[in-house]
Amino acid sequence: MTAHNFRVGDTVNVYGRNIYLYNCDEYTREFYEKLGEPQGPSEDYENDQWTTKVDTKWAPKKDAMMKEYLEKKLGGGKVTSEKQFLENDRKVLKFFSVCEGEDYIVHYFLADDTIEVREVSIPNSGKDPFPVTFKRQKLPSKFALNQPGQTYAEDFLTAEQLEVGTELNVFGRKYFLQSCDAFTHRYYQ
Repeated sequence: MTAHNFRVGDTVNVYGRNIYLYNCDEYTREFYEKLGEPQGPSEDYENDQWTTKVDTKWAPKKDAMMKEYLEKKLGGGKVTSEKQFLENDRKVLKFFSVCEGEDYIVHYFLADDTIEVREVSIPNSGKDPFPVTFKRQKLPSKFALNQPGQTYAEDFLTAEQLEVGTELNVFGRKYFLQSCDAFTHRYYQ
């Protein structure tokens, strides 16, 4: 059997099976045009049992909660904090704030819900350069003094509680959040 035997609209016998040719691609059409034997027009085809069976095959919907449950049951899966870290690593909300007439930058780290307050240093201001006013850590929503060695599970500040135009209370110091950077603006939208 040679290439000249294949034409659209013909039936070809391959290993005892009859195969009807109803269409071909553009490259094949150009090839036969150059040989001087143009192909016939393409035809519509009827769905056979195989095509119908494959096209109507049932595809299960993926259930994220069930998948997570089964992974954890088998000893795998991700802990919520690990998932939060992997999704938000190196994503930081940046607010520009003022406290007692001085400029500060408030960073909120989405990966682990920690916060940091940095002083904006001005060259030759005569002040000692202590850029970090509040070291990166979780900030409790309510400040309370406990007895030594006594700790309470407190609720901590979340990204949803930070808003431009409000005050942030960091252990008694009030930082007025004036504005934010472009990433933070997009995050809240």
